[in-house]
Amino acid sequence: MTKSKLGLTAARGTLLSIALRLASFILSQATVRFVSAAALGKASVPLELLLGTALFVSREGFRLALTKESGKKSDADAKDGRRTEQRMINVSWLSVPLGAIISMIAMYMHLSTCNHNIAIESEGETKSEYELLDYKMAGVLYCFASFVESLSEPLVIRCLQQMDVTTKAKAEGVAL
Repeated sequence: MTKSKLGLTAARGTLLSIALRLASFILSQATVRFVSAAALGKASVPLELLLGTALFVSREGFRLALTKESGKKSDADAKDGRRTEQRMINVSWLSVPLGAIISMIAMYMHLSTCNHNIAIESEGETKSEYELLDYKMAGVLYCFASFVESLSEPLVIRCLQQMDVTTKAKAEGVAL
């Protein structure tokens, strides 16, 4: 790839990333303006923490391990680069079942925490049964969303390995 084409690709990927961040900011601001503070505060912090934790635990180890360039290459790796590349692809697909397991664990923890909080709150003020059911369902949906997001992880790792910022930004834009 020529330097000018590489520069153009990098610039396009950077512009797409900036556009993605801008769209995310605008949608976040719209959410803050149209959702009541009570509903936003009640659901936002614990559920975003649940989502962020599940995603971080299930994918960051794979991203760090599989995108790191090794300075030392043995003769076997030099002779058989394709085989090493296939091994890395195979390992990257392990992030999908791990993401499913972590999402299920997060969902179990969320539901058990809700049940624990019910026992504590039953002594004080009572919440309506519908509010509690809605909060539980929101947690289940957040955990499902973390699993769906983990399905794309092997492809994200592949884009990071190849430094294909444009494709990664387009995929994140579609996911937004």
